[in-house]
Amino acid sequence: MTIHSTIFEAGFGTLLDCQGEAVTITPKDAASVSVTAIVGPEELKTRWEGQRGRQQVRQRVFTFTTDQASRFGGVAALERNARLSYGGIDYAVFEIEGAGGGSIRVCCTRAGVESRGSYLQR
Repeated sequence: MTIHSTIFEAGFGTLLDCQGEAVTITPKDAASVSVTAIVGPEELKTRWEGQRGRQQVRQRVFTFTTDQASRFGGVAALERNARLSYGGIDYAVFEIEGAGGGSIRVCCTRAGVESRGSYLQR
C-alpha cells in the first residue's frame, strides 16, 4: 500500500462519515450488500442508445469503498447492469468511472426509466 492510498483512504472514511448515505447494491449473481456511499445529484443526460437513437436518461454517480470488511460496507468488483437502490429508486450500473485507492466510482442510470424534462435534484 502506498502512502498516497493510505492518506486517501483515511480521508475518504471521514468523508463517508460526514456525507455518506445508505445504498443497497446487488451485484450480478450475488447477494445484496448495504454500503455507505457518496451520492451525486440525479441529472438528466442525453445518450446515444444504438438503434433507439438519442435517449434522455436520469443518471447519478455513486462512490463507495471496495473494502468488504470496512465499517462502511463495500463491494470489491461490480459489473455493468448491477443494481443499486437509493431512496427507494433503483439504478443500474452503466459505467465504472474509476476504481483504485480502495474506492470505486460508478455512473448509474435509473432502471427502466426514459426521461423527458429538465434537470432533477434529490
